[in-house]
Amino acid sequence: MVDKAEMEHEEYQIDYKKVVEAIERQNKRKNNLEELVKKYVLPFLPAKSLARFKAVSKEWNQWISNPFLPHMQSNFFRQISGLFCQNEQGTISFISLDSNTYDIPQHSLNFMPVFVNLVSTCNGLLFCQDRFGGTYYVCSPVYREWKELPEPSYYHGEKPAAVLAFDPYLLNFEAHFDLICAFPLIDIPVICFEIYSSKTNSWRVSSVECLSEEGLDLTFAGFYMKGYAYWMTKSGNILVCDVKNEVFDVLPLSADSKKGGTLTEMYGELCYVCSSDMFEHECEIEIYGGLDMTLKLKIHLRLPDSINLVGECQMLPCINGETLILLVEGTIICYHVRDGRIQVLSRTGNSPESRYLPYVNSLVSLSCQLE
Repeated sequence: MVDKAEMEHEEYQIDYKKVVEAIERQNKRKNNLEELVKKYVLPFLPAKSLARFKAVSKEWNQWISNPFLPHMQSNFFRQISGLFCQNEQGTISFISLDSNTYDIPQHSLNFMPVFVNLVSTCNGLLFCQDRFGGTYYVCSPVYREWKELPEPSYYHGEKPAAVLAFDPYLLNFEAHFDLICAFPLIDIPVICFEIYSSKTNSWRVSSVECLSEEGLDLTFAGFYMKGYAYWMTKSGNILVCDVKNEVFDVLPLSADSKKGGTLTEMYGELCYVCSSDMFEHECEIEIYGGLDMTLKLKIHLRLPDSINLVGECQMLPCINGETLILLVEGTIICYHVRDGRIQVLSRTGNSPESRYLPYVNSLVSLSCQLE
């Protein structure tokens, strides 16, 4: 017969093989979870969040520092992170939609070799112009990298109507971009286009010209989206450029739309957004879109009593989402269309003449192109 004490001893014996198997299963689940996070979460986060997560572990630091993750992030993260602002005195600042999530190391771009004017932005890159000499630069604010562009063949004007076109491509590690500059010929009613390509590091003049009819003068601001560059004209029409095929056309706005609006991206398509002035905390916002640029949505916006603003309401350009940004009497307000949330971003006091560019907090790097 088996002694009772022996039975109790056998009952409490540890099966080390099963323990090891359980630990291995747990580690496997943990590793699988980390791999899922690395693959399906980290590439969709902004640059500032990724910089923080480097402190999680040595493995995370190595993964985030690896060139492959920044390349993936620049392809997948396309949300607006804030606005670069340049006032009339030339001072540059960055206005974040959420300072805890989106930020850049140096808001003033003081890593640039010269004082610059902001011109255009696209998917994490900025196009700037020497404030005094006119030389063109493209820079990556997150990595504090910059590239000087060669001198173009034609004079594009004191304020070039230039659009930076950058579409990250998952199968190409090099951050190739184009710069499309529209400019009128002197004493000839024609608009020409000179295009810079980072692949060749050279300019070329497009063979296509656009007849500059009366009122087709371009505004300084341009906008790029999904392979097309857009410029507002003083007559209220939109000049469109198919960057790849170098085809140009004029898209008329609805006659009912208000002047002084801006081009933006909402619901995955180009939109023209305009508004009435703010009166008694209220204004009307109209959104035009589609191939025919007809009225798609009208929003009656009422600000909380705590935001006591009255005066001219200027819509600022935005990208990728259901977000509208307004400038009222020097106060920048973000309105989230889906949930109706209103957020005061900044009380800069800047005038409507200040330059505002939407920015994506991307890890895109120019290092592979720097000489």
